[in-house]
Amino acid sequence: MKHSVKKIKFSKGKDSHEALVRKLVTNFIQNGKIETTLSRAKVLKSTIDSLVYKAIQNKESDRNVLLKHLGDKNVVMLLVKDIAPVFSGRVGGYVRLARKGIRQGDNAEIVQVTWSEEVLKKTAEGKKEKKDQKKPIKKQVSKIEKTKEK
Repeated sequence: MKHSVKKIKFSKGKDSHEALVRKLVTNFIQNGKIETTLSRAKVLKSTIDSLVYKAIQNKESDRNVLLKHLGDKNVVMLLVKDIAPVFSGRVGGYVRLARKGIRQGDNAEIVQVTWSEEVLKKTAEGKKEKKDQKKPIKKQVSKIEKTKEK
């Protein structure tokens, strides 16, 4: 028996629990915010706190632990290079939970999980600039000119 061990377990088993937590963490790191149920948000918060602490230390062994938990090198690099420097002065409390309301279908409490400081603003602005710089429409212009010449 494990006395005084209070962990939130999801009912599908160990493998699906780990897969669910990995999916929540990677989506949160990539997007900067996520809406989920309260119990999932509590698990996400504790996992993110430990992973960001590892990313702040930025040793090779810590990056290997991050890779083991996240499973994607791009997400690990995003966490180490973009997110960890923002929180380098903090000891904990990297994530904020904001209660949004109750889901109508099953009355589950919905929570929005966000970073406690602005983190992904730079990358979001860079993506917007790239989207604005679309290719000029040369093919359509040339087709219109050819039809006018005929």
